[in-house]
Amino acid sequence: MTGYWNMPQDTAKALKDEFLHTGDLASRDEEGYFYFTGRKKDTIKSGYNVVYSPEVEDVISMHPAVLEVAVIGVSN
Repeated sequence: MTGYWNMPQDTAKALKDEFLHTGDLASRDEEGYFYFTGRKKDTIKSGYNVVYSPEVEDVISMHPAVLEVAVIGVSN
């Protein structure tokens, strides 16, 4: 990747030290397989609080009446 189209500030944030920083969170096992576990940017700013959306999804999904859940931030 050479950069985001017409977005030099976002390109500068993503491309550092010749590496593309995607924001993906992952781990690698002893055999070299990668397991992606989330996104670093899965945070929602609510007033002075920062909420990690997967944690909210986990709590909501525990309710027996909930089959699937997705938490997203929406500007008001």
